[in-house]
Amino acid sequence: MQTLQQIWQGFMAMPLWVKLWMALMIVVNGIMPLWFFEHVVAQITFLGIFIAGPIAYFIVKAVGFNKFLGMMHAPWILMIYLQAHTLLTTAIIGAFGYWLLASLIISSISLLLDILDVVTYTNQAKKTQNKA
Repeated sequence: MQTLQQIWQGFMAMPLWVKLWMALMIVVNGIMPLWFFEHVVAQITFLGIFIAGPIAYFIVKAVGFNKFLGMMHAPWILMIYLQAHTLLTTAIIGAFGYWLLASLIISSISLLLDILDVVTYTNQAKKTQNKA
């Protein structure tokens, strides 16, 4: 229960733009795929957003609420590859195509931000470790 409180408090302490960005990700990757669930890429995208929750829980339990949380989106690498591959190799039109493109862009930006966060966290951890 303490870990869930840590996650909630950490989330509430984030800037408004981060909260809005996370809400956008949940809508685009966690709700909208349900409309396109006959497509494997939609199923994997849906799974990608929900697998991040348990990963976040274990990261916070292990090291606290910090920039290392970006690791929870590591499984998205495969998801993003599959989304890009689908867009590049399939003639997609209509709502499914627009959703897939939006999800690919949003997920890619998020993954890049997460990589920067994890690199920052690891560099800070190394500096702290070297001082000790």
